[in-house]
Amino acid sequence: MKSGITWKAGILVAGIIASAAGAIQSSERPQPMSFGCNDLVIVGRIRSLSFEHVEIENDLLGHGWISARVRIRRILRGHERARTVPVRYFAHTYLRDDRDFLLALVRHEGEGYQIRNWHMLEGPSLLPLAASCTQHPE
Repeated sequence: MKSGITWKAGILVAGIIASAAGAIQSSERPQPMSFGCNDLVIVGRIRSLSFEHVEIENDLLGHGWISARVRIRRILRGHERARTVPVRYFAHTYLRDDRDFLLALVRHEGEGYQIRNWHMLEGPSLLPLAASCTQHPE
């Protein structure tokens, strides 16, 4: 009989801990996303195209430059006529192509942009942007 009570008590304690952790996590507010003063800040969807490996000592994940295209859904800061733009970003894997992202894009030499900062959007609400831009040497 004691083992049955102990097992039920263990489940109850685990449930309470999981509930508390969920409440703490959901009450955390994300930090505003920073962006450069000359950045194009958009909401868009990324379609990654190719990966160019960069050799880095002790890099177990294998990072590289990823070429992609972003379909712009909404422009928050800056100007861009095209609704689809080429971008590149440095990562160890592709960003998801089934979700919208808040992106800070900086003009890249030649044509297109480089992703300076990004945040995957959860639902219809946007991550707040920083109150002011950050000066970056371009």
